[in-house]
Amino acid sequence: MALLTRCEEQGLVELRRSDTDRRTVEIHLTATGAHHFEHLAAMHEAEQRSLQNTFRVARITAFNDDA
Repeated sequence: MALLTRCEEQGLVELRRSDTDRRTVEIHLTATGAHHFEHLAAMHEAEQRSLQNTFRVARITAFNDDA
């Protein structure tokens, strides 16, 4: 909950009580939060593309063979 509180303080999310169940708190992304999220996602995608040929995982077929 501390992370959510910090995000709320920075204007990235809004915490609201649910209209249907007052025990539940809903997390809503603000426009500022959405902007930061989109920027972070683009950075993550670029990082993944830059590493795509760095790590190779052997294809495991032994578990798929009929025994």
